[in-house]
Amino acid sequence: ILDTGIDCDSIEHAGKCVEETSFVGDYSAYMDDPEDHVGHGTHVAGIAAVHTNNGIGVAGIGWNSSLGNLKTCFAYEIDLLPPLGLYVIVGVCPVSSSADAIIYAANNGYHVINMSYGSDELDGNGDPVGAPAQPNTETDAITYAWSQGVVLVAAAGNDNNTIRLYPAANNEVIAVGATDHFDDRASFSTFSIPGDHWVSLLAPGEDILSTMPVPDCVFLAELLGFSFDPQAEGCMTWNSGTSMASPHVAGAAALVWGHLFPGQAPQSCTSSSGIPCNEVVRSHIE
Repeated sequence: ILDTGIDCDSIEHAGKCVEETSFVGDYSAYMDDPEDHVGHGTHVAGIAAVHTNNGIGVAGIGWNSSLGNLKTCFAYEIDLLPPLGLYVIVGVCPVSSSADAIIYAANNGYHVINMSYGSDELDGNGDPVGAPAQPNTETDAITYAWSQGVVLVAAAGNDNNTIRLYPAANNEVIAVGATDHFDDRASFSTFSIPGDHWVSLLAPGEDILSTMPVPDCVFLAELLGFSFDPQAEGCMTWNSGTSMASPHVAGAAALVWGHLFPGQAPQSCTSSSGIPCNEVVRSHIE
C-alpha cells in the first residue's frame, strides 16, 4: 500500500503489516497514518486486505494477504482563509517518493502495488505545484516494476472527466474508476471514452466502509460520550472516491494471484504457457 501510512497497531490491522517504510522522510517525521492525521492510507489498506472473519469491523478483499506499509504521501496543510487561519489537511504524494516506493516494492517481493493517489510535483520548498510532466521517474519505476512481474493498480481520479491522471494512466497500470450503489459510474469518477481506453475498469467507490486510525475513534468517543474499546472494536468510517475503488481491485488481484500461482514470486513466475503471471492476473481481472 503506497499511501499516507497505515495504523498497523489497530486490532483490524495487527499482524497484517509485514513492514513499515517511509519514502517521505524529508517532508514528514511520522511513519503511521494516525500521526499525520490523514487516515487515507488506513482506509485504503482496510479495503484491500484487513483481517477477515474475525467478527470485527469489515472484511478485506484480499483476505489472506499481507500488507506493506510503504509511506509515499504526507500530510500538507492548506490555509483556506489566511486571516482566520482555517486549514484543511490533504495528502501530498511526491513523484520522486512514488518512484522510490514502486522500485522498492518491486525489489522486495511484493505481488501487487496499490496507488490510490495522483502524483504531485513539488517546488524547492516542498510545496505541491501541480501534476508532474510525463514521462518521468515514476513512469520509469512503473515500467521496471511491471518487468519484475508486479501487478500495479491505481485510482483513476475524482474529477468527472476524461483527463488522464498519473500514475493510473501509465500503460502498465490497471486504472480504476468508481461505481455507485446502483453499479453505475459514480458521479465523481474519472472515465475514459471509446478510442482512449486508459481507464481499465470500475469498482465500488461510493460510501465505502473501512478502517480509520484508532486515535480518531478514541477522540470522537470521548468527545461524544460513547464507550470505545480499541482492543475489541474496529474503528470504521465511510469514504468515497476512486481511492476506495482501487484497493478493491488490488485485493482482487492478490486473490487471483494466490489462486492461480500460489507461493510463486513475481520475478520468476510464468504461466504454463510461458506468459508472465502479472499479465495473466491483469487479463483475468480486466
